[in-house]
Amino acid sequence: MSRAWISAQLGINGKFFVPRLLHRQGRLAAMFVPLWYREESWAYRLLSRLYGNAPNFFHPELAEVPVQTMLGAKLRFELTHLRGRRTLPTWDFIARSNDAYQHGLLAALQSRNLATLRAGPPGIFISWSDISLEAIRFFHSIGWKTVTMQLNCGQLEEDLIAGECARYPAMTEKSYRAPAGFHARTLQEYHETDHVISNSAWGREYLVSKGIAAEKISMIPFAYEGEGERGFVRQYPAAFNATRPLRVLHIGQMSLRKGIGRFFEAIHAMRDLPVQFTFAGSIGVPIPPEIAANPRVKILGVVPREQVEALYREADVFLFPTLSDAFGLTQLECMAWRLPLIASRHCGDVVRPGVNGLRLAEVSAASITEAVKFCLHHPGELSRWSAGCQVPEDCSMASFGQALLDIEERLFPARAY
Repeated sequence: MSRAWISAQLGINGKFFVPRLLHRQGRLAAMFVPLWYREESWAYRLLSRLYGNAPNFFHPELAEVPVQTMLGAKLRFELTHLRGRRTLPTWDFIARSNDAYQHGLLAALQSRNLATLRAGPPGIFISWSDISLEAIRFFHSIGWKTVTMQLNCGQLEEDLIAGECARYPAMTEKSYRAPAGFHARTLQEYHETDHVISNSAWGREYLVSKGIAAEKISMIPFAYEGEGERGFVRQYPAAFNATRPLRVLHIGQMSLRKGIGRFFEAIHAMRDLPVQFTFAGSIGVPIPPEIAANPRVKILGVVPREQVEALYREADVFLFPTLSDAFGLTQLECMAWRLPLIASRHCGDVVRPGVNGLRLAEVSAASITEAVKFCLHHPGELSRWSAGCQVPEDCSMASFGQALLDIEERLFPARAY
């Protein structure tokens, strides 16, 4: 006997891969998101002006799925905080957005629309962390089981950023502290939910260190369907020089949590080498003058998806020196684009040293410099690593989908049917 699943998420979270997998398995009974509409709708025209990520809240694979939105709550929130989006500290804005979503979610769960589903056999509610404590309690009250997806490493990351701010005072981030009680509330979600999905050993270590029972945590890598160009073969020169420098790429947030301070320190140490560094993504720190003035550093900010794909095509190696990531999806994009990867251990385990890239021994300027210099002097190795790049099997949609079925069996053993 299969069980009905209800999925809830505040963001697009890997292009809605969790509800898509549940839908493929015939188990998705309902899906809760803040927004959901096609481009031709009036909501698209209105909300795309208020909310930058609004155009991404749709997926054709889920076009026929019963979707519940918190459109009214989202509109009220966006209009109320139209100015606050620019003036409120980042974490305060996130906390308020999460609260608004949770209130809307709970109201929707208690609505008449779900009366039949609530009255039927118990199912499973799955959501991402930070947004679902009251929903977890609601589902437990009607006999359902709950699964929570780990979104980040909470207090650990906040403490890491505090240390980086002290280390790089000129790059201090303005608002990295979450409001009082924010992380404690998320930990309470982990304690009260029936099962937790962590996408990496790093994330699982954090949960266990915070007292979450190890036996209720499944370590399941992020699911990904590659978007690389099929048949793409990366070309490398016989040697890198001033005319054809080594092209190092970083895509994602430029923040201290991502190791950007140590990255910049390494760039300064390599200022006389034929290496070009390109950054694309939101800029969360002041850029040091020596980095801004370096002709071999390109800081593009947020760019459209087609430009991101061009950056993947043109790069020689991707550098991901993060201090903490629950996974780090860009690592899988690298594999899809056959782009060798240099990464830390503080994220999902995608790098296979000597096969598709290098693992940083530590996140330090010296370690980063050593790894980049190795690539600079061994273009043949980069070519070999590129050939070895592929999205790991355990990061496939099929693998994650089977893991969800295994969790269902664990929460509702066959003998209990």
